Amino acid sequence: MKVTSADRERAAMLMVVGIMFLSWFGGARILNQKATGIEEEIAVLEEEYNRRQNVLGREEAYINESEEYTRFYEEILKGFPENITEEGQLLFAAELEREFKLQISSITFLEPFEVASLSVPSENGRERVLMCYPVQFPIHLERGEWKRFMEFVAKYPEKSRIAEAEGRIDEATGALDGSVTIYRYGIAEREQEKTDTEQEDR
Repeated sequence: MKVTSADRERAAMLMVVGIMFLSWFGGARILNQKATGIEEEIAVLEEEYNRRQNVLGREEAYINESEEYTRFYEEILKGFPENITEEGQLLFAAELEREFKLQISSITFLEPFEVASLSVPSENGRERVLMCYPVQFPIHLERGEWKRFMEFVAKYPEKSRIAEAEGRIDEATGALDGSVTIYRYGIAEREQEKTDTEQEDR
């Protein structure tokens, strides 16, 4: 079989077309994969853009909510005096004496303990800590006064609660003779503990 130059040209043309087809097919597949990846990235970016636009749109609302939270937080803190001293405990006991006509002959100041660390630092940057200051004293209450005594302590402007009460009730008079332990809560400040990085820098 004789191969003419025209046959060679047709064969060469078919090879060129085949190579072009394969190149186009392979390239198109790669381009499709890249296009799919780009579309996914665009979707993620659009979602992030919309989220940020939503945040920017609610900026004033966030500021108002933050201010409201700060006011609420400060209002709560007003119920916790700073650094309850033994003198403050004595004044508290004296107020109970006047209110309930008590005669508190002795008072014991138990060891204060930490209840929680507060998230908002003080103005000087120190850490704020909610502390419990227990106070204990003997008590004699007439019939019917015990309930009023518990309500008085529970509603006291400076946060307090009766932690423990023990004693005996006079069956003849109904009076309670015993002792009571009251937890009083206040705010104390302490230096913030240095992190490992800060200690290494020193």
